[in-house]
Amino acid sequence: MKMPRKNIASKIKTNIDINSNEFGRIEHGGSSWKARSDGGQTILKGEQAKIVGRENITWIVKKV
Repeated sequence: MKMPRKNIASKIKTNIDINSNEFGRIEHGGSSWKARSDGGQTILKGEQAKIVGRENITWIVKKV
């Protein structure tokens, strides 16, 4: 599945904690999406992150 480039580097906030090697949720484009962190970072609820990729329907995010 090809991802539009406009989504890469979009800044988002997490809806719930994304713990190392676990899934969490982000708000993007007015919808809630499954997400995991890049490199096993822990990203806490409300922290700002950016989208760095996607695997199927899961966004890959990195703490800003």
